[in-house]
Amino acid sequence: MTRPETAARWKIDWIIIQDGVWTGAESVVIGGGRIGENSLIGAGSVVVTDIPDRVIAVANPCSSIKRWESTLNVMGANRKRLRARRVPI
Repeated sequence: MTRPETAARWKIDWIIIQDGVWTGAESVVIGGGRIGENSLIGAGSVVVTDIPDRVIAVANPCSSIKRWESTLNVMGANRKRLRARRVPI
């Protein structure tokens, strides 16, 4: 049985995780946060604030350590495909 004063401290809020986000093993995202597009969250990190687009964020509490401005996304969808060539024997 929960006491009313304990239950009043809980808040339910949305977590927004945008496209291309990678999260490491055992990372935790606490409610009310937003993880920006193509960001990478390190293993064991605890996200308590908003994470901007295209950053690498780690630690507890999570903070960004590197930002990149590339046209390639983390998944590599825009990479050039390699063509197989015939080689004379």
